[in-house]
Amino acid sequence: MPLFEIDPGQSPEAPGTLSFYKQGADPSTGFQVTSEGVITAAGGQEVNGDLMVTGDAAVTGSLDVDGYAEFQAGQFDGQLSLWSGSASLRIGTAGGGLAVKEGTNATLGVATLVAGAATVATTKVTATSRIFLTPNASGGTPGWVRVSARVAGTSFTITSSSGTDTSQVAWFIVEPAA
Repeated sequence: MPLFEIDPGQSPEAPGTLSFYKQGADPSTGFQVTSEGVITAAGGQEVNGDLMVTGDAAVTGSLDVDGYAEFQAGQFDGQLSLWSGSASLRIGTAGGGLAVKEGTNATLGVATLVAGAATVATTKVTATSRIFLTPNASGGTPGWVRVSARVAGTSFTITSSSGTDTSQVAWFIVEPAA
């Protein structure tokens, strides 16, 4: 249970503070906000520029960052929206990349053609999905592949120009931004 204390200060020259910390904890493990708007974190570190949180931090609502935000080794459970000018997502380290989990109802996977076709079941496909196909491993008589049908929220069908194509085809679904 979080607690807070208010120290009104001794005079107009001595600003008051609002202190936040966990019940039963040492007050110095929390943070303080002065009446002048200065935030002081645990250990007496004044936050005037960069803010570093060690441990958990919960933000209800939105987190507005004027500049950039850096996430070292974390993960997100939910929606993460990133944008900057005309770039929607930027991977700024050479060798950095995008990793997308495959599995049931995924947006990335591999399908094996049978007699030149495969139906991919995924609830992630929409009427406006952009579905990218890449031959992954040749089999039978390979042909060129295309998305020949889709049922929004259910599946899409990959068809080869060769009826004897048994290749593996990698697929990736991307949604256009609103």
